[in-house]
Amino acid sequence: MSGRGTSGKHSPNTFNRLTAASGSGSYTKFKVLFQRECGNVIRISAIIYTKANQPKILKGRSIITTSIILRMITMKDCNSVLSWSKNDIFCSANGWVKNRSSEEIYNWWARYVNTPPDDFIRMGIEANANKGLIGYVDLACIKDKTAELGIAIGETTLWGKGIGYQAAICMMSYGSINLGITTYYAETHESNTRSRRMLEKIGYKEISRNGMEEYLGKNDQLIQYEYNVKEKI
Repeated sequence: MSGRGTSGKHSPNTFNRLTAASGSGSYTKFKVLFQRECGNVIRISAIIYTKANQPKILKGRSIITTSIILRMITMKDCNSVLSWSKNDIFCSANGWVKNRSSEEIYNWWARYVNTPPDDFIRMGIEANANKGLIGYVDLACIKDKTAELGIAIGETTLWGKGIGYQAAICMMSYGSINLGITTYYAETHESNTRSRRMLEKIGYKEISRNGMEEYLGKNDQLIQYEYNVKEKI
């Protein structure tokens, strides 16, 4: 999901806010969804398939599909993040304050690389056709089988190409299979039609419209979504 979507709560200027879900139940249909959307694996370095064909993602390695790579973030990514911070369109869409100093961006990124919160996971996104970081996907506020999904695609030229959708499916599969997460929350702006379509395509349901926030220079309605894995069986 590009734009504020579910990424603003962990932007350099606002560290906490809403994005994932809660519940319980079997993951059968979710595993089928993962296999359909992300099953074209060209190299497996982070997913171990058991006899039951259930992927297990190993900490510190990468999820590699034919379209994208999800991997652990590093300090080598900081130059990419700094370039996004200088893109006014990206900043306006994601709730980032413009003209942040290099030091401020560096320190913010270092926090998530070196000392992330216990209830938080961030993975970097690469496109197989591009070298280097193009975005990131988060699971935040992980507690009691719930989590908040957050995605930011930093390369604005890649918005609307399905990268956020693929990253969301892979990260949610990781959360459900390895962390037992059964419900996810997400939040986006009413005007962010790409994010809304992506969430609805995955199967998220709108649950409320609470709060207003600036999006692309205008005050916009915030919409909250929920995805309950049990409902997808």
